[in-house]
Parts: sequence; structure tokens; C-alpha cells
Amino acid sequence: MVALKVIDDGFSAERSDDESLVVFWCRNSQDQNLSERVICLPNLIEDKADTLRARFLSLIYSIGNREVAGIKLTKYLEIRDKFSFWWMTRLFEKCNWDASQHLFDVIKLMALEEWARDAHYDQIIVYSHNINLIETLKIWAKKEKKSFKLISKSKNAQIKKIKNSLLSPFILVYGTLWLAHYYLRRASLKGVGVSDVASSGALITFISYLFNWPDQGQDKFGSQFWGSLPKLLSKEKIKTNWIHLYVKDKKIPTAKKAAKIINDENMQSGGLANHAALDSFFSIKLFVRILRDWIGLIKKYRRLKKFRFYDEHSSIDFTPFFEVEWRDSIIGRSSLTNLMSFNLLEELVTKLPNQKIGIYLQENCPWELALNYLWRRAGHGKLIGAPHSTILFWDLRYFHDPRLLKIEGRQEIPMPDCIAVNGLAAQQMLIKGGYPQERMVMVEALRYLYLNDQGGRRLGVANDVMKILVLCDYTMSRTVNQLSLLFKALNRLKFSVEIIIKPHPNCPVDMGNSMPKNCQIKNDPVSELLKKCNIAYTTDATSASVEAYLFGIPVISAINPSGFNLSPLRGYSNVVFISDEVELSQAILSKNNIINSEKHIAEVNYFNLESDLPRWRSILNK
Repeated sequence: MVALKVIDDGFSAERSDDESLVVFWCRNSQDQNLSERVICLPNLIEDKADTLRARFLSLIYSIGNREVAGIKLTKYLEIRDKFSFWWMTRLFEKCNWDASQHLFDVIKLMALEEWARDAHYDQIIVYSHNINLIETLKIWAKKEKKSFKLISKSKNAQIKKIKNSLLSPFILVYGTLWLAHYYLRRASLKGVGVSDVASSGALITFISYLFNWPDQGQDKFGSQFWGSLPKLLSKEKIKTNWIHLYVKDKKIPTAKKAAKIINDENMQSGGLANHAALDSFFSIKLFVRILRDWIGLIKKYRRLKKFRFYDEHSSIDFTPFFEVEWRDSIIGRSSLTNLMSFNLLEELVTKLPNQKIGIYLQENCPWELALNYLWRRAGHGKLIGAPHSTILFWDLRYFHDPRLLKIEGRQEIPMPDCIAVNGLAAQQMLIKGGYPQERMVMVEALRYLYLNDQGGRRLGVANDVMKILVLCDYTMSRTVNQLSLLFKALNRLKFSVEIIIKPHPNCPVDMGNSMPKNCQIKNDPVSELLKKCNIAYTTDATSASVEAYLFGIPVISAINPSGFNLSPLRGYSNVVFISDEVELSQAILSKNNIINSEKHIAEVNYFNLESDLPRWRSILNK
């Protein structure tokens, strides 16, 4: 009997039978022995990345067009005239880098099916603790009339799934209490800045995030998403409104603190910049409206409980990977969160005087779809989405099936009038993804203008000791993997190395007594730390790797353990991608041999970096 062996991370399998097909789900030390019958899925995915991404986007598109009770799902889930709540679900969002990392597994399954289509095998053997993967492959084996064998199974995952289903009878009580708790926690923001915004006379509104507030004495807005743009607006006496989405963090731990910041800004701006939080528009009336919308979705969910998620061109049923987030998207906490955002934005756009321009930070989160719909319905002017950082090939939030980017009558997806792209890299990525170039406008990369300072660049530190700057990730799992590989690699080196660890603001690093003597943690700006190092060591998902690259520093990036290369430098030369400590130690050694003997200069037009902001000026003065 010929077996198809699917081997997940942490497992190994005997390969005594040469006829077996062996598929490594993640990158694995046994990848060295790959052959026509032994493959590593991450390698296969990189080879067929464009095709697989397009197939996944097609799957999401086809789900939205499936029929429920005789009508399309998008129509069935309408919560306002011509607005479908489908667009605010986690499935449509496709946040594979954070909330929905299991989407990587779905794409792997697509790659597996394509590879195995012409292969001959009689049995599927699964080595995994991943309950969703196990269930999906078991269903697939049954459809393909293959026998199925499981080597290991996680009881914890099964228990978690059972607990999830037990919550269903209490969903209404749970949701009401959660919403009430949210309202009480944000009560300090109620009404803060609303009158300032409503009576400002401003014709331009910015919608941004309020978190990671600068330390005392720093320029407050210039140090985060918007660079020197607020200074330009103030200098030219342009009145603006700023609507902040408050995100709790160490610097702004409470809504009361956020309210104080907003009130202080309004007092200091002299009426030029007028601030409010989105939560400022919360009220008891709004609370009731959110509950009404949510109860409507609960009623609709009765027909969606047994909804299946499959591609008509595939024999794989992906339902095990989607069913939990599907329930959460329609009747769970995600549903409540998104309905709250929708209703708050609905209140905002009705209280704003007619606006000429709206500009928001674009990451294609659910609230942005609501903003686009509500802004246009309220009759305001041009709405511009502004991605504040890099756009990654595998960040699925930024991409859709091409059919969705065309007008489809009543079900056109809400989109901004144009996207403000901050450089050639972002523009080319979106064009290749099918986004129409005529709906893009070039702007300066506000967060990265310091890179334009040629005097600030360094091509390595003239020092006998190598200094590695570790730019950590925004997720703890990736940061732990990154540091673990580094400390293992250092044991292989035969020369001195000093390590500077720069944690991400959203993911502090505290190693306590386990901190090696040659390591120190620093929270200085990346621009300052880059001047002190020879090598930048990053995770693949952080945009800080681009800063190091454009600064002229050799970059080594640790690939996500899942195997997908999430780097904004994917496809660029002079960047080394590693997946284990052996590859990392070899990369450090090779970089050590060229430091101070060969210049590493990145002549790449990645960002637009004109410090006088001619492109932003043009947009704001139209």
C-alpha cells in the first residue's frame, strides 16, 4: 500500500518504504533529503506563489457569491441598504498575519492537492496535533476513497472546540454583557472632542489610531504614522479634524488617559487641529442600535450554521478551518466589535460638517469597509486610503479577486476613491495584485522620511566586535522564534558579537536573568540604533527590515516558522532569509567577511522621501 504522509512540525516519520509520498507541512531539518516523492510545502508554495494566492482569493470571492435561502450570501447579510456585513467578517478580511493565521494552512492544502493530483497513493497518514488539519484531511481522504490513519491527536484542541460550541446557548447574554463592559470602560471618552470637530469649520478629516503615544517632549503626531505632515498643516494654517481609534497600550492604559490627551491637544492647537475619539460618539441610543443589528445577525445565522466552505474546483472541504471564525464573525465578539465600529462611524459621518477630503490609515480592516460605505452615503467628498507602511505579497488583506475590483451593480465592494501609495514598491505590488493604477496616487512615505538624510546612513561600524541589531516582531511567537534561533546560532560562532535587542512597541521583551551577557535591550528609535550596528537581524514580517536595508545595513531575516516568506524585501537582492540556527550562523559569518570591505548600498526607489512633501501638498490643496 502506497501512503501519502503529511508530517506537521514537531513530527518525524520513518522512510523505509521508498514508494511513500512524504510531505513536510513546515520547514523541517529533514528538508535536506527532498526528492520528487519527498517535498517541503513551503518550498512548493514559494515556487507557485502567484497561482496559489490567486486561487485562495478566488475561494473567498466564490464563498461571498454562494446562495443562502435562494439569494447571494452578500445580499443575505445586508445590514443597511447596499452594505453587506460579509465585508466585515474575518473571512473577507483575510488577516492571515495575526487573527487568522490558519489561512496559511488553507493555502498549503491547495498546494498539497495540486501536487498530489497526479500521484498514485492508497492511504493518507497524518502526523499532526492540528485538529483542523486532521479533520480536513480525513474528509478529503473519504471523498477521494483513500484510507486514513492518524499518528497523533491533540486532546486539548478537541476540548477547546467542544468548549466553543457550549458557548452558543449563552451567546446573547455574553454579548450584551461584553458590550456593556466595553461601554463602561470607554465611558471617559464619551463626548470628548465632539463639539470641537463638529464646529471646527475644517474641510479635511484624518482617521487614525491612538496608541504608542510619544514620550514627553517629542513631536506628538510626527513621531508615529503621519511624520511631518501635521507640522506642514499647522504651518500653512490648514484646519483639520482628527478622529482617533483608541488602542489600549502601556503609554495610554485607560480611556481616561486618552481623553486627557485629546482634550490637551484641542486646547493647544488653537482650533487648527481638532481631535476626537471614535468612542466619543458612543451613547445609550447607539448601544441599543448595535444590539438590534446583532440580534438581526443571530437570526440570520440559523441558516448559516451548516454553511460549508469549499472551492467548486477542489475536492477539499475547508470548513474545519473556517467554522470557528465564521461563527465569531456573525454572532461572536468579532461581530459585536465590527457592528460597534459600523454604528460609531455612522454617527460620526452624520455629525461631521460636509467634508472635502477624508484620509484614513489603510490596512483593510473591517471598519474601513464601513467607513467607505458610510462616508459616501453621507455625501462627503473624496476619501483616500493611506497605507502607512509596506505592503507585503502575503498580506492577504490588501488583495482581492480581480472580479471584486470591478463594479458589480448593487454589490460593489466599498473602496476609497484612491489609495495614497508611498513609493514604487507599494504601487507595483498593488498593480500586480490587480488593483487599477488609475485609482492610485503617489505620496511621500511619512514614517520613513529620515531615510532621506544621507548623512545619517552608516555602512557598518568600524569596530573589531560585530554588532547585531535585533529588530523584533509585533507578535510574541515570532519574536521568541527569532531570539531562539539567534542564541543557538551564537554558540556556533568563533568570534565576538554584541547584540542590541529592539523590541516592537506592541511586544515588549523581558528576558530577566536568562539574558546573555553580550545582549542589551534598547528602546531608542530605530534610526539611531541602525547607526550603531553592522548587521540587522529581523523577522520576515516587520517593515523595520526595509529601514535597515535602505539605511545601507546588511539584513538577515528569519522566515516565519509556517514557511511563508512575509518579508517586504521578498525578491530583493542582498537580503538573506534563514529558517534555522545553522543557516543563521552561516549568514552572520558571511556578512562578517564583507563588513567594512565591501559597501552595502541599497539604491532602491522603495519609498518616496521628499522632505518638503510636494505630493501630499498637491492632494491637500486640490
